[in-house]
Amino acid sequence: MKKILCIAECCCDLIFAGLPRIPALGEEVYGDAFAIKPGGGANTPISLGRLGVPVTLLTRIGDDDMGKVVLDGLTAAHVTVTGSIRTPGSRTPVSAVLSTRQDRCFASYGGTGGAPFTDKMLEAAIREADIVHTYLGYCFSYPIAELCREYGRELSLDTSWCDTEDPARAGEVLRCCDWLKVNETEALRLTGSGTPERALETLASTVKRGAVVTLGGEGCIGMDGRLTSGERTVYRLGAVSRGEFRDACGAGDSFAAGMLYGLAMERTLPDSMELGSRLAGLSVTWYGGNDDTLNCTKIDPAFRS
Repeated sequence: MKKILCIAECCCDLIFAGLPRIPALGEEVYGDAFAIKPGGGANTPISLGRLGVPVTLLTRIGDDDMGKVVLDGLTAAHVTVTGSIRTPGSRTPVSAVLSTRQDRCFASYGGTGGAPFTDKMLEAAIREADIVHTYLGYCFSYPIAELCREYGRELSLDTSWCDTEDPARAGEVLRCCDWLKVNETEALRLTGSGTPERALETLASTVKRGAVVTLGGEGCIGMDGRLTSGERTVYRLGAVSRGEFRDACGAGDSFAAGMLYGLAMERTLPDSMELGSRLAGLSVTWYGGNDDTLNCTKIDPAFRS
C-alpha cells in the first residue's frame, strides 16, 4: 500500500448538531447533540489512519487544550504527526459548527499558528511519501508541487474556502497535479464553465491522472487525465446512502479519504470514486468529519483482513 502525506492546518470542532434551524440574532436554539472533535485538515488523515493506510500529517497545532484534543484524535487514529506541533504560546484554530439536518454554518477563530513549515521540513516529509495530499492554496505558499515533481511523488489536491479564485494562478498548480477532487461550486469557479460536466472536462485535460467533481446528493463525476477528446469517458456515480442523515460537516474530507484509500491500493479511478462515495455517505451519519468506529469493512466490499 502506498504511503500518504497530508499537509494541512487542523482545527478543533465544537459541533452543535440536530438544530431545528440556524438561530437568528438574539435567539437561542437547542440541538439534540454536541461533540468536540478534531476537524479541518485532521479529518482526511484520521479517516485514512482508521482505514489502515500508512499516513503522515504535516501540520501546526497550538499549545492549548484544543490542540491536545486534535493531537489525541490523530494519535488514536495511528496518524504520524510531524511539523510545528504544539508550538509554545500558540493557539489552535476553533470552529463552532451549527448543524441542521439540511446544512451547517460556522463561527471560527483562526488561531495564532506555530512556526511556518520550512522547505527542509517539506522536503523531508515529501521524500518519505508516495502520494502527497494537500489544498490548492498551500501550493501558492509552499513549494509542494515543485518538490513532488523533483522526487517523483503523486500530488493530490483538494480546495478549501480560502483558496484563490484566480483561474490562471490555479492553473499553474493544476498542471503539476496528478489527482484532483473538487465540489461543483469549486469546479465552476476554477474553470468558468456553465456545467459541472464541462468543468470536469477542462480540469481532467489539465491534471495528469484524474479529476473528480462531487455533486452533493447527486453523487459525483470523474474522468481520467490528459486524454484526447475521443478517449474521454465520464464516470458517473450516484450518492451512497448509509443510514440516517445527521451532519454534513466534513463529508468532502471523507470523500477525499475514501478516494485516497483506493488510490493508495492502486485501484482504478472509478473504484476509488466509489470508495469515496461510500465513506462520504457514511460520514453524514456521524457528528463531525471523522469517527472512531470507522474501519475498512464499512466501506470496502473487497476488503480482506
